[in-house]
Amino acid sequence: MLAYNLTKYIEQQFNLSPLKCDKIKIACLLHNLGKLRISDAMLAKTGALTEMDRSIMNHHSYETLYVFCNCDCIS
Repeated sequence: MLAYNLTKYIEQQFNLSPLKCDKIKIACLLHNLGKLRISDAMLAKTGALTEMDRSIMNHHSYETLYVFCNCDCIS
């Protein structure tokens, strides 16, 4: 929720339109959507992540971007 709350600050600092700010709010709320493609075992892993694990976890944002780019309601 922190990212969502920061949108007001971003809107003021960059003088964004309300529509653009709404899109940022939607993106903040849905940014972890890509984690649905990461295995439950990986998400529940305790302890330090390996370099490969970290790479997989970091890739979730690209999966989310793919969804956003293919959704007419976000564009």
